[in-house]
Amino acid sequence: MPFVMILLFHSKHGDASKIEIYRGITLSLVLSKLLESCLLGAFEEILISDNLQFGFKKKSICNHALFTLHGSVKYYTKYGAKVCEAFLDASKAFDKVAGCLKSY
Repeated sequence: MPFVMILLFHSKHGDASKIEIYRGITLSLVLSKLLESCLLGAFEEILISDNLQFGFKKKSICNHALFTLHGSVKYYTKYGAKVCEAFLDASKAFDKVAGCLKSY
């Protein structure tokens, strides 16, 4: 499927000559997101998600995920289990993630 990509200026306070502050957006993805948004609005009442999903949900913030992580680590270390964690820094990809990560 052919698509058209446009570059959007990502930062209000950046140097426009640097490629790092631009974000590529494909118009085909924009159209599919519009369709998804319409479908979500139509079927929102019957769609469910897991209670442990924190991202992309109404009334869900970083604190909920951190509270769950902290409780899980505390539980497993209390009983002598080894706990391994992996984190993904998505602050360069999403504007809203950067504000969430910087507040801790």
